[in-house]
Formats: sequence, C-alpha cells, structure tokens
Amino acid sequence: MPYTNEHSARLTNPDLYRTCRRTSRTSDGRRYDIVTCQRKDNVSKWEEQSYRYPIEHWSSAEARAHAKKHNAIKFEAAEMPTIRKEDLPEGKFVPKRAIMKAGSGILIKEGIIEQDEAKSRLIWLCPACAWIEKREPEQESKDCPACGFGMEPAQAEITRGPELTP
Repeated sequence: MPYTNEHSARLTNPDLYRTCRRTSRTSDGRRYDIVTCQRKDNVSKWEEQSYRYPIEHWSSAEARAHAKKHNAIKFEAAEMPTIRKEDLPEGKFVPKRAIMKAGSGILIKEGIIEQDEAKSRLIWLCPACAWIEKREPEQESKDCPACGFGMEPAQAEITRGPELTP
C-alpha cells in the first residue's frame, strides 16, 4: 500500500529479514531514508532492503529513476489523499495552515498563508491534496508545490481560528 508522505522502493524481499532499522542519506543534496535489515539466515549480515523518498524533496519520477539506478525490484509512488469539501470544517478557513486528510481525521499542518487585517484573500487551492497558497491577482495558473496537480483559484474568508497545540 503506498504511503502518503513518501515514495517507496523495495530492493529485496522483506521476508528474508528478522529486524530492520532506518537511516538517512543524501543524493544530489536531497535526503532519502534507507531501511537496513538483518538477515534471518545470517544474523551478522545487514543489507539495504528498501529506500523511502520524502515527497518534499523527491518527485515520483526522480525517486523512480534513483530506485531504478539502484536495482529496485518494486516502486510505489506516494498517493496523495483526496480531500472533498465535505471533509473540511464547515465555514472555517484556518490561516497559515494547509489541510490534509489523515486517516479518518483532519490534520491541520503549518502552511504559508500569512494572516493580515484583510478579511478576504485570493488563494490557490489544490483539489488533490488541499494545499493552500496565497494568490496574486495577476496569476493565471499554478501547479501545486506538494503534489504537482494544477491548483484552482479560490477566495477564502480569513478568520482567526482556535489556537492549536502540537
């Protein structure tokens, strides 16, 4: 099953291993994680079992090319959750936050919209992942920086939301 926040590349069958650990590495200045596992048939031998590529740093195509270069046997691109208007809190836009569906709940995550005294704001809204970004009136189109889908122009009523604690 694909992850929502990272692309995944399998190098070997996970059934060959008894325990695993996760570490990080960089390639061309971008971080990716390595799942290194201990073999069942030889406990002194550790091998790289899979790679994980954060979507903030790797597009699906870039991750797939890197995985292919390292002889991955399976690649799964991250799948962004689908957000419907019914999933959003009614009548509320939370300033400085992008909204993503997380399981059956709603996760409110820090974004890039800045609150000011204006009550109405032009925004870009991604229909695929619900990323929200400030829009200038002269902008005609924009691709989502989180998932690459075409964003839709919208207008948001900015109100002070409840204080959120991590």
